[in-house]
Amino acid sequence: MHAPALVLFVLVGSASHAEPAPESAPPPSAAAPAEPAPPVETVPPSEAEPPLEAAPPTEAAPPPESGGDAVPGTILTREEMEAEDDLFAETETEPEPPATDEVHSFEDFSEDATAESFQLQPPGPRPSRPPPVFGPNWLTFGPILGRGAIGLGVSYVRFVIPHLGVGADIEDVVYFGGDVINFFHLTPKVTLMMLPYRRFSPLVQTGIGFAALSAGVGVYARWMAGLGFAMAFNRFSMRIGADVWGLMPDSTFAQRVTCPLVSTPCSLGISPWIAVGRGF
Repeated sequence: MHAPALVLFVLVGSASHAEPAPESAPPPSAAAPAEPAPPVETVPPSEAEPPLEAAPPTEAAPPPESGGDAVPGTILTREEMEAEDDLFAETETEPEPPATDEVHSFEDFSEDATAESFQLQPPGPRPSRPPPVFGPNWLTFGPILGRGAIGLGVSYVRFVIPHLGVGADIEDVVYFGGDVINFFHLTPKVTLMMLPYRRFSPLVQTGIGFAALSAGVGVYARWMAGLGFAMAFNRFSMRIGADVWGLMPDSTFAQRVTCPLVSTPCSLGISPWIAVGRGF
């Protein structure tokens, strides 16, 4: 029964030492009771918000297929590292072809293989050159002059190619130094034109034919070789030169006539010529 009195004494004693409370504040015993908390409304499961889905875990980047650098943060196993080293070794070193002692000949390369490798194009049209200045047909005529001789000659040349032509000379010459002798000859010849595309060209001619002399001298074989040059003008051309000629057999000719130049060979002669004509 003494316990309540002791509690009251302690409360009274502690109250005597505390500061006085303000007059407006009600005593603790007269405080208003606390209001009860409002009830919590429950939401039905159908109206509740769906739970948030967890983010999918990030996948690790696969190791590089080629010899590139590994992705940072990727840990490779021993097998993957060995496979990557093998890949580097394959890409850096190329196998060399095996050495053989076989020797290939030119016949190993067939014509079909060459045609497939090189597609040859048909040749284009060749640039056309101007026709020769003196041809292809060249006809000239002119006087024949010599010591104690005068005559007239006609020459025709057909150029087979621009530099080479075939033709003939026909000449009739009268010798009046002693006995008058008529000298007629027909000599097929070959003419070489040095510069057929130029208006000035050296030429060489040579041939063999026959010659007939009057006054009972007879008929002989005749050879000749000549040198000269040709000039082309607007409407005509000119050739100037000289021929060296002789007759065969020379001994028969020497018995019947006086040698004109030298005694051996007796029939040796020189005939300068100058002729004009045109090509057609």
